[in-house]
Amino acid sequence: MNFQFSSFAEFIEMAGHGPFVWAAYVVTLVTLIALIVLPSRGASRFIAQEKKRLDVAERRARAAATVATPETSG
Repeated sequence: MNFQFSSFAEFIEMAGHGPFVWAAYVVTLVTLIALIVLPSRGASRFIAQEKKRLDVAERRARAAATVATPETSG
């Protein structure tokens, strides 16, 4: 197997093109991470909001049921 570069430093430098190549890799990696992390954070936030909304609706339903059926003392 024949390697293109004779040393690790030469590999990083890539005959003067290294900064452009590695910048492209960094931009791609950051973009991919953002595409994974941001939607999952949004989904978590949505689930928390829906739980809160359902809790409020449940409390209102219980309060309405309590008002609609007064307890008789006997």
